[in-house]
Amino acid sequence: MPLAPRQPASKFTTKMGLTRSLSLGIPERVQLSAGVIPVIDYTTEWPDSLKILIGGQSNASGRGVVAGGEAPSTLVQLFGNDYNLKQATEPIDNWTDRVDMVSDDSYNSLALMHSFILKAAKDIATASGSRITVIPAMKGSTSLVAWQNGANRLDRATLFGSANYRALQAAPSGLNCIFWYGHETQIARNYKEAWYTLHRRLREERGANLPLIYAQLGASTSQATISTAHIPHSDILRRAELNRGSDLVIGAKILDVNFSDAAQWTAGVPTGFTVSGSDANNTVTYTANGALLSGDGSKSLSLNKAAIFTNGQKYLIEAEVYSVTAGSFKLVYAGETYLYAAYYYRVAFTASQTLLQVFRSNSGVANVITLKSLKVWQYTSGEATEPLPLSHMVVTFDQPLIDDQHLNTTGYIEVGRRFALAYRQYVLGHTVNGTGPRLEATGAFTHPSADKSKVIVKFDKEITTGGATNYNGQFRVYDGVTEMTVSSAVRDTTDTTAVLITMSATASGTVAVSYGDLAVASTGITLLDVVKDTDLMPAPTFAKQTVV
Repeated sequence: MPLAPRQPASKFTTKMGLTRSLSLGIPERVQLSAGVIPVIDYTTEWPDSLKILIGGQSNASGRGVVAGGEAPSTLVQLFGNDYNLKQATEPIDNWTDRVDMVSDDSYNSLALMHSFILKAAKDIATASGSRITVIPAMKGSTSLVAWQNGANRLDRATLFGSANYRALQAAPSGLNCIFWYGHETQIARNYKEAWYTLHRRLREERGANLPLIYAQLGASTSQATISTAHIPHSDILRRAELNRGSDLVIGAKILDVNFSDAAQWTAGVPTGFTVSGSDANNTVTYTANGALLSGDGSKSLSLNKAAIFTNGQKYLIEAEVYSVTAGSFKLVYAGETYLYAAYYYRVAFTASQTLLQVFRSNSGVANVITLKSLKVWQYTSGEATEPLPLSHMVVTFDQPLIDDQHLNTTGYIEVGRRFALAYRQYVLGHTVNGTGPRLEATGAFTHPSADKSKVIVKFDKEITTGGATNYNGQFRVYDGVTEMTVSSAVRDTTDTTAVLITMSATASGTVAVSYGDLAVASTGITLLDVVKDTDLMPAPTFAKQTVV
């Protein structure tokens, strides 16, 4: 049974018996006379607190050792997995007495669940004078696909619905921010689309201007994990912060079908579409919620639209699935199969044929799917995503690990400090350095004086020298597909915002450079000599970038 929204508390009581009203507007600093010891009620809503929803995977839950970690604060409240308000302590993501089984992390020891969250909340509270309420909703080993919303966006059996519902319960007056950390090893072609879609949907539910602060993916002891997952996915997250979707050039909309509109159906099928594999057991029918595709799995059932695409052109596709009772929704196109279930998504690719199949039944598995809408645009350039404004990234790859890809307690505490700095700069407007150096927006990768034995990587502010380790050896350079030997990587003597990389030979082809695509030798290592600004805030990793 859904819980009734909590009623906001409006009183703060001390042991002296004094009662004062709390502001329901801008959070205020609580002032107490000398000698007055407050008795703080953690079990009712703090109307004056800053409220932060936390999502992601196991690095959001935390895998640090709790003993000897971050101590509680009287300024930080927790909306727990048991749906009770209490004083926040590590482990924040305590699965004891959990209510929503979708976020069950009971396979993991509570002794190994220290996170970044309490440190971040404490630093924000100390610097702002405001109280903080944290609302954890993360779950280890979950993909971005698993986080997509269903038709019911408050369905607590889904990760999205559970997070959305918790935010509604713990912050009935609204959230102040979302923190996100995770999805290191999800290997999926739709990572970018799933990331953007998830956070657009969360903003649709909890506020269009809700800030998002998220972690770039961290280090690993496995080179394969770094190269196939962390670096390509980290680069997507790096670009998300830059709002690169703003350069998207979209052409004409060439398909716009609302399957729930009966006027867009002719002779029992959507106008202009054909049905393949239809018989008594495999049908497409109109419903008020959209096209109902029902198959028994004995044959392929497809809803087809021919003559949409031109070979070699790029397209943007939006499909909204109202519900999936059984089976799975698939987009089969150009030899690729994209698996989705009951959520709205966006994907772009280069066409190579002229048939769109929006549904195919799984062999031997009954399918009942309601497809609500389908839209297609042609686009000519830019990122195949919309801008994601008010999003800010925290770098983590220099911090020490406890295993192959989870931070240890020291790492989480430092990352918590960085989350707090980002929140302070970008949400509270404090004069602090919240995210460190970033690549220069234009001309970041060049050959000085056209010398292809050297590469300049330029950042947007002054950086450190890198010591004797060539910035921990994190720069890798390629001549075409062949990796080159880097002789040195130092701060440029003529430009304190740039790294000068010198190779042992002169490249003959197109040169590319990456940063951070190198596994750490073992757990417990902090990369001290990575690129940092003068406040010692690190620069993000990036995948191969072409040098001009």
